[in-house]
Amino acid sequence: MERLTEWNGGQTRHAYYPRCFKAPCYGDGCKINDCPFETAVCERLAAYEDTGLTPEEIKAPFTEDTMINLAAQALGVEPSRIRELAEADKDGRCIVLPCKVGDTVYFALIGRIIEKQVFSIVSFSNSTRIYCGGTSEYFRPEDIGKTFFLTREEAERAMQEMEGKKDG
Repeated sequence: MERLTEWNGGQTRHAYYPRCFKAPCYGDGCKINDCPFETAVCERLAAYEDTGLTPEEIKAPFTEDTMINLAAQALGVEPSRIRELAEADKDGRCIVLPCKVGDTVYFALIGRIIEKQVFSIVSFSNSTRIYCGGTSEYFRPEDIGKTFFLTREEAERAMQEMEGKKDG
């Protein structure tokens, strides 16, 4: 389906509606005061066109393929990848990790915040271990937010709370 709207200057949309070809607005934005095609109608048409669905697909009951295509478009991935991940999750083959190899993690040690880089993630039949570079130290995904943190600020807050509990 051919689009009737497109970005004009990167900030606003302009409807290239056939009736607009005769108006003084084509290409530069509407010059007619209160032009309905420049405001609400154009925005609604653009939102519909952004779905990527044809009029036939809109009228038909939403199928699994339609929903997957919409989700893929919204997330910026291929529909086949959405389906592959959903099937892996159903089969119990999908693990969502709190970080990836190369990320920096933080933990408190003797009143200091230590930062380490994740160098390996290993999954066993009943657990997952995330190993830090330079040590044989590892933590589990469930340790994130408790003893290991994804930001220095979170680690500092946790250390202050622990010190507050010791003093109080």
